[in-house]
Amino acid sequence: MKKYLLLLSLLSAIWFCRAQDADTSDLYCETSYFTYLKTIPSFYQIGNIDSIFGILNSWASDCGENEEIARTALLLSIETNTFSDHLFDNNIISYLYDYQRLAANPDGILQELFEDDTTAKQIVRNYLRFTKNLAQKLLTYTDLSSEERFLANFYADPSSALYNDLKLPAFDSTKLQQIYYQPVEGKSALTDFHASFSAGLWFPLQNLSLVGNHFTLGLQLGGKSKKFLYDFAIDFRVGASRDEFETKVSGVNVKANSFLETNFRLDFGYELLQYRRSELDLLGSAGVGVLLVYSDKGDLDDPDDDINKRLVSPVFGFGGSYRFYYAVHQYIALTGRYFVLGYSNKGATSLSGNAFSVTLEWGLGTNRWLYNRNTVLRTVTRNVKGN
Repeated sequence: MKKYLLLLSLLSAIWFCRAQDADTSDLYCETSYFTYLKTIPSFYQIGNIDSIFGILNSWASDCGENEEIARTALLLSIETNTFSDHLFDNNIISYLYDYQRLAANPDGILQELFEDDTTAKQIVRNYLRFTKNLAQKLLTYTDLSSEERFLANFYADPSSALYNDLKLPAFDSTKLQQIYYQPVEGKSALTDFHASFSAGLWFPLQNLSLVGNHFTLGLQLGGKSKKFLYDFAIDFRVGASRDEFETKVSGVNVKANSFLETNFRLDFGYELLQYRRSELDLLGSAGVGVLLVYSDKGDLDDPDDDINKRLVSPVFGFGGSYRFYYAVHQYIALTGRYFVLGYSNKGATSLSGNAFSVTLEWGLGTNRWLYNRNTVLRTVTRNVKGN
């Protein structure tokens, strides 16, 4: 009879909550939350576990999953020998974390959640005690699986040190181990975003060398798919030329003493070698170069008397880059490139010649070793002694 009176009491309370504000599901869920926490231990005391599972299903259906539902369902499934890894998914990570925070500092957490509502605080404390006692009871069973024993241990006395057990052979191929072995950022994307800034020196060769070596700045934007890289790139070289040279403007040869060289390229590459944080890439380029040669005449403050001419050349390049990832998504690199150029300065000083550059880069990308190594398990055990 007591069993039926409890069930009738629970159903009446839930009906009353819904009837009071049928259009306000948040209010219903907030009120029924405390009703469930008070009623479930009572059903357990009289052995009506089937009704508890029904309550949990209804609670989840009406208000969504939460930590208390997951905690209760897992512990009761262990007791009733109905445990299955289908009962949890990736949400187990946040649920166990939330439970650990609550168990470690119930007064602080409950004050944060309920402020001066002493009744609400006591209900949650009682339920916490109920599930702790249930977990301790389960630990007396000798036939628990590795996952069942881990969960019972955790709910009895949560500690980050317990996560180290997931490294043991007993957990190999278990769903719980697979969840905690996954990267913190989840499944990696098929294509990674890439961006880099470069600075270094540009060394022109052959006849082009008369403009002199210059500082170079560059920007790359693109991506990486598996081992293949592709970027849009732009480089700048600017300054006074090493030697004065002539260029033809309106049929007249004039002397020029400065230049601005800009490359617009499509860069492509292949990851030749990757070992932990280090990566070695082969690089290729194709694009167009623009060489603006100019000279100030007369009044330096009067741009109208300046003389300039724009030379255009196809650009082909090849080279290599060594990257070192100091973080999962950030690296520094040393890159060398050889550029095949063809600037034609007809009727004036020959500027034929190629060039090479050596640059240091700071970039954004993804190192697969660090990405896969930065697992959920390493995160939760990072501050545990001996890890």
